Order: sequence, then C-alpha cells, then structure tokens
Amino acid sequence: MKNNKTNKNVAFKLSDCSGANAEFASKFHGIFTSQLAVYLRDTGKCSANIVEDKDPIFKQKFESLRSLLERKYVAQVKAASKCDSLAEAFKKTNHLPKVSSFLGKNDRQINTWVLANIFDSSVPHLGSQIDEGVAVTIFQEFLLTHDMLIPNISLSQNDKMQIMLRSIAISKLLLMQILSKLGLPSNEQSRYVAMSNPKVKSHFENLATFPKFRQHQVNEIPQARVYQEEILESFRKDLKPQIKKTKQMLIATSVAAGILFVSTAYLLSRKSKKEDKPLSAVKRFEREPSFEQDNDTLVDSPVYGRSRLYIDEVPSHESDPRYYVQTDLKPVKI
Repeated sequence: MKNNKTNKNVAFKLSDCSGANAEFASKFHGIFTSQLAVYLRDTGKCSANIVEDKDPIFKQKFESLRSLLERKYVAQVKAASKCDSLAEAFKKTNHLPKVSSFLGKNDRQINTWVLANIFDSSVPHLGSQIDEGVAVTIFQEFLLTHDMLIPNISLSQNDKMQIMLRSIAISKLLLMQILSKLGLPSNEQSRYVAMSNPKVKSHFENLATFPKFRQHQVNEIPQARVYQEEILESFRKDLKPQIKKTKQMLIATSVAAGILFVSTAYLLSRKSKKEDKPLSAVKRFEREPSFEQDNDTLVDSPVYGRSRLYIDEVPSHESDPRYYVQTDLKPVKI
C-alpha cells in the first residue's frame, strides 16, 4: 500500500514551467532560501549564515521552516503557470515578486521558530548570530532574572516572544548608535552589512562580553531603556505580594543575571503613586510599545547604570572595612 503522505522536508520543485523557464525551476529552491536568509538578517533575527549551520538537527528544523514557507509562497501565486509567472517576474528584478511582504505576513510563524530554535534554545548556534550574540544574551539575561526572582511562575510563550522582540529592538538601537558614532550608513539595506566592519564587530563583541559596558551604552538610548523597563515592569506584578521577602534575595542573587540587577532593584523599590495595572504579557512589539515617561526613569545615574537609589547610601568613610559586606567566600585558585 502506497504512503500518500508527502514528506514536507523534501525540496519543493516547480513542475509547471515551460521549456524557457526550466533553469529557473531548478534554481528556485536556492533563490527562495537566499531571500529568506536575507529577510532574517534584515529583521535582526539571525545571521544569513544560518543556512550554513553544520548541526544536523538544527539544519533539519530550518529546512522544515523553509519548506513550509516556500510551499505557502508558491500556493498564493495566482497564475495558470505558477513557475512561468514567478520566472518572468524574477528576470525583471532579480528578486522573487512580493517575497518580502509575504515573509512579513508570516512573521509571527517565523518568530515562533526563531524563539524556539535560537533565542530560547539550550544549544548555542553562534554562527547564526548577526550581532555577536548581543540580542540572545539580552534575552537570556531577562529570562534568568525572571527565573531567579519568580521561580514558581513560568513565562508563557507569548511573554518570551515579546521579550525576544524587545531584545532584538535593543540590539538594533545599539547598532544604529555605533553606526552613527562612526559615521556609517544605518538604513535597512546597509545596517547589518556594516557588522563586517572591524570596529563595529569589535564593539559588539564587547557588548556581548561586558554587561556593565553594554548597560552603559543602553543608558545612552532612551528608547532602549524604555524597552528594558517594559519587560521588568511585566515581572513586577508577580513580585508585588512578596516584595519584602524578595528584595534581599534580589540584592543578593540577581547580579548573576548581569547588569539588570541595578535596573531591576530600582524598578522594584521605587515609590510610585501610579495605580498598578496587571500586565499578563508584555505589549506586542509590532504595535510600537507605548510608554509614558515621568520622573521615574529606569536608571537615574548615567555612570554605568548606577541608580540614584544607592547614591545616598555611600558611606562617608569608604576606607573603613565596617562599611563593607563580609562574605564567607574562601580563596580559590584559578
């Protein structure tokens, strides 16, 4: 008995081409894959090098996404011969017709794949990172902060999705910042191409490696700080009933999650007269997250993100050891 189920991972082939477009039919798979990779790059989700990843499991998962999107793209073409229609349009522009808008319409599905296989994956794929891993690092630091502060409540996929989108947005803003400082073009077409510039690459390596330096750069970008606070504010509602118990634990442990310690501590301990509104999920990034700034900003002091919350607590005799916390840490050899 024949198996009528189609293997969706088999490379899709256009079968209704005329003889003049037979060559296009043989190249269609590679063309679509290339334009999908460019879309992923231009939207800051991952590097176009994703198609060259050597991990067989990861390659299979990417092929599943590509195959699904490719079939959907061809299915939407309204023509007697889908192949000839696509081929003739491609000859004119060297670009598949309306492929960018098609991928944009399927952005939610693409984001779901990126979240599961890159950002929230326990297996690193460094070669697929477009920004030296900055966006993924920011995303995972937020998750670590949440899990340490609120270990008994799991983040939903939608929450993670919105945190991922804001992490990508922060990384984009950091890229625009350094391009501006270096006087390099920062439009959509050239933005990520500039990552090959040695100075830009080195800057992002430092951003990924040094959390304090990264936070200092974020503090220079008001919108990036807005995105940070929106995420932290979404955590705050679950902490409210236990803030008194949590604050000491926060101060003691959340530094492990990176420089977010300072901004989180400030956010949770600030005195706000605003009415608390429950946030079941972070607002959708696609709708341009709104934020009403008042006198309470994420970080008051521009020096490496140190909050004004602690400035008044600096002892007047800093050389006196009585002013410093004592630990039970034993010396280690490294």
